[in-house]
Amino acid sequence: MSRLLLVYSSEAGDWGLAIPYEGRAGALQEPCVVIGNTMYQLLLQHRTLSYDLESKSFSMIPLPPATQNKHIRTISLDGGVLGVVAVCGI
Repeated sequence: MSRLLLVYSSEAGDWGLAIPYEGRAGALQEPCVVIGNTMYQLLLQHRTLSYDLESKSFSMIPLPPATQNKHIRTISLDGGVLGVVAVCGI
């Protein structure tokens, strides 16, 4: 199934070009994290979308196996590092 990635620019006040990708990973309704020039958004299928705001390119990052079947959230750690918090039992 083909999906579209769209990014809204508050500076330009407009949506960027739609970037098609193949896959089944829809976004979770969790806040994204921006570290440097890269935005990270949790997706279904146990992955995170990494979108470079300068180059307008993206990739899918698999989440660590230990976070499987847990409520997760991405966070920004000291030094500009992406982290994942996983909670079970909620």
